[in-house]
Amino acid sequence: GITKEAAAAVTDIRTWFKGNTAITSFDEFEMFTGVTSIGTEEWSDWKAAFKGCSELTSITLPSSLRQIGYDVFRDCVKLTSVNIYNVTRIWHQAFYNCGELHIDVVMPNASAVGSAAFANSGINRALGLGSITSLAGGWGADEGVFRKGKSLTVAILAETLTNIGIQVVAGCEALEAVIVKNPTPATDGS
Repeated sequence: GITKEAAAAVTDIRTWFKGNTAITSFDEFEMFTGVTSIGTEEWSDWKAAFKGCSELTSITLPSSLRQIGYDVFRDCVKLTSVNIYNVTRIWHQAFYNCGELHIDVVMPNASAVGSAAFANSGINRALGLGSITSLAGGWGADEGVFRKGKSLTVAILAETLTNIGIQVVAGCEALEAVIVKNPTPATDGS
């Protein structure tokens, strides 16, 4: 066990949970208020804190958390609940292959969302992406922020968006609408 005070003093969870197939929920994580970032913005498998936690269904992030790094929740295939409202940066493949993650993405203070951040996930709608200026894409099978989002129906893109990458919504078969609030068309996309 750990006290609330000790949990609040933790600033880095490293890979304490990576690959843990016994953990099913971690709503107590909200008490780790010293944690402002999980993982890194560049590929670093040893920093992917919850990668491969295949039985994890819910996690409550601390309100202090601002950044979710590369691959942090990748392959958490049963994850259904996570609160990302306070997060400002999500990096490449952070929620890749989280097929049961049926949430609305609302991040009013977002400044960056990496390529394939929600690819192959179950998110329902992207309703608020803060003040991002670019949505990353690419030609690879694992690129494009929402690529192969099996349940994505609507994506509302910020007025600040000036660049939409290739294949951002490729393979999103349930997609009904993409609303771009910027009256000037974005560049470099498809």
